[in-house]
Amino acid sequence: MSWEWIGLASLAGGLAGWVARSRGRGPDTEVLARACEHLREGVILLDAAEHVVSMNEAARGMIGDVGELPADLERGLGGELAAAIRSVGDATARDSVEVSGTAGPRTLALTVGPTRRGWRFVVLEDLTGVAEVDRRRRDFVANASHELQTPIAALMGMLELMEEADGDYRRDLLRRSTKRAEALAVLTRDLIGLARAEDPDWQPPRVPMDLARVCEAVVERHADEARAKGLDLVLDVDGPTPLIGDATGVETCISNLVQNAISFTDEGCVEVRVHAAEEGGALIEVADTGSGIDPSVLPRIFERFFRGDPARSRAAGGSGLGLSIVRNLVGRMGGRIGVASRPGGGTRFSVHLPADPTRPLEGAGQELEG
Repeated sequence: MSWEWIGLASLAGGLAGWVARSRGRGPDTEVLARACEHLREGVILLDAAEHVVSMNEAARGMIGDVGELPADLERGLGGELAAAIRSVGDATARDSVEVSGTAGPRTLALTVGPTRRGWRFVVLEDLTGVAEVDRRRRDFVANASHELQTPIAALMGMLELMEEADGDYRRDLLRRSTKRAEALAVLTRDLIGLARAEDPDWQPPRVPMDLARVCEAVVERHADEARAKGLDLVLDVDGPTPLIGDATGVETCISNLVQNAISFTDEGCVEVRVHAAEEGGALIEVADTGSGIDPSVLPRIFERFFRGDPARSRAAGGSGLGLSIVRNLVGRMGGRIGVASRPGGGTRFSVHLPADPTRPLEGAGQELEG
């Protein structure tokens, strides 16, 4: 049994004992309401006729305001919660239930305990956030497994064929195997980068850096790749750009954006612009003359493993994690990222970084269009 369940059981047991010792013909609901009002857990008191006699503010926040009390159990709490309470019976028991509250669907931990004369306590804890984190974890594991499975299966198949192959066919298999191994290396690197970017305990270093030099290093690194596609890769720096922050993190962000721009541009140019921002700090723009992004997928491009054009993305060797890493790193450095694109008209990513990450920009971590 988890500590959360033990805590709920202890709270329910303590409240039940308090009611059992209360005076006269039943619980002093006014005193009880005052005692429970500041609890984080929701507390509901039911009488022997299954009427809601009392509930604290936390319970109202979870399931909505019942209105005037006492209220009928089903009409007051909703069908899902009422059914879960009835299924427990008279013994102290714990369960979880999905309910449709005023704030949307919620997952509630439910503890029901009996008191004297057939009255019962219901103690609620909102697990919606925990359930959402668990869902995202399962989705991430499933997506990562799928992404790893494809290059591994292809690599194993080609290695098996290589045992019987010779000459040009063997060299071709070796070349393709190397490409698959490189794809695995990229995916592993990006998974490690994403884990660091999403680690709540990781804090980016705060050291002086020259943003222009960071961008120069990125452009030099990708120059041969752009040249091989016949693209111009241009760096335009307007004035000095001193910042305090994580040079490695900034370089990772700009490199991912430049790599994407080159991959999705067949002719024309990729330009990296660096200049001071009106709000302070610096603005880095990576613009291309590529095919642009379809408006229907534009809101999803920062999702992990999302690919607007899966075939082209895989051919370019991308992991589908680059933009997610950029978004997370920019947010951790106190900055914002924006994108403007139209089909056939190219794409422009804008990264706005503060002069010092200890003074983040308003709306830091948000994705903005335009």
